[in-house]
Amino acid sequence: MKSYTTIFKNNKFYEVATGQRIYPKDGAKILLASDNESFDDKDPLNLPHQLDQILNLADKLKEIQAVENLESYHLFYPANTHLFFKVSLSKRKTNYEELYYRFRLTILEDLYLHFISTWNPDKPAETFDCKCIVDKVVFGNVDYFEPIYANSLNEAYSKTRQFYFPNQGTPGASIYKVIFTDNDLHLDFCRKQIPKKKFITRY
Repeated sequence: MKSYTTIFKNNKFYEVATGQRIYPKDGAKILLASDNESFDDKDPLNLPHQLDQILNLADKLKEIQAVENLESYHLFYPANTHLFFKVSLSKRKTNYEELYYRFRLTILEDLYLHFISTWNPDKPAETFDCKCIVDKVVFGNVDYFEPIYANSLNEAYSKTRQFYFPNQGTPGASIYKVIFTDNDLHLDFCRKQIPKKKFITRY
């Protein structure tokens, strides 16, 4: 049995005596012992949304209307809509690991598309930030699944990759290419189906 006196830094363990990083194997059972102040009760980087932080329909509309240089906006999906995304693995730890995983994302506030007046006129509309939660694994077995809390679709996708699949591909992939609806339509396709004349101008 190996025994180390370690320090936990940047989500990694280092041996105090040597400063060398320690590499626990995935699934290894490890005894952790320290004083109470060494442990948090919750993940400080993945705190659940508080109810008073989630904007209702009227307050979300006020937020989008107050955006600097806003040209126009359109309600893309209402709050509580389910969206989905897939994470493909470039390398597997074992031959039994899935080649890809599919997650469900629930938006907790209305999701808007918007244009900014300073953008290139040919630039497509982009989603405005909204609080959301990755709350279910639809395909693939993720042991000890925890919901991922985010303030935008971009953050939801990138945090999920970093949380469950570090060093697997690029977490910053375009959400319009990787997030899709319950009938498998990518957001890029969906946003292009909305003509600009349907957008509400700011004034």
